[in-house]
Amino acid sequence: LASKESILKRNSKQFSCQEIEEIFKEFLGVQEIIWIEDVKLIGDDTDSHIDNLARFVREDTIVYLKSYGKKDPNHTDLLNLEKQLKKTRFKLIPVENYSLEKLRDFPTSYLNFVFLNQSILLPSYQDQKQESKVLKIFQALFPQKKIIFLDCSELILDGGGLHCASFQFPDFLTSWKKQI
Repeated sequence: LASKESILKRNSKQFSCQEIEEIFKEFLGVQEIIWIEDVKLIGDDTDSHIDNLARFVREDTIVYLKSYGKKDPNHTDLLNLEKQLKKTRFKLIPVENYSLEKLRDFPTSYLNFVFLNQSILLPSYQDQKQESKVLKIFQALFPQKKIIFLDCSELILDGGGLHCASFQFPDFLTSWKKQI
């Protein structure tokens, strides 16, 4: 899964779409690239990083961000995302977009989660009603893992996401990260 806006926009002067696909295949070992295009969350300054929109959770399964309805400021874009994903051969599991007014203008997404050895860190925006639904989805997907919500309300205000912010663990955390 890759976002054309995120990958191609930044690299279009150096590489064509076909060249980027060949690089992915060679260095990442993928056989197929599913390009998502023309999907942008309100407040997203990353050119639509895929980790906010859709993620593989199994070899045959993708979770994706779904609009909570016509009042969702991302409704049209998320319908477009869903339409594109339905053209794939993968099992799709929708995760409803965050809906509280206080963070309406920010790219909140429960898909910006982090896989850990024994846990899954999920972003929290302090919406217990919505997060109880999200918890059920992730518990069903990962019954062997502990699901931990981490408050990202402030992080998102600074333009960050949990997955993005935790992309790399410093070396001094090596022993700690084996425990979670």
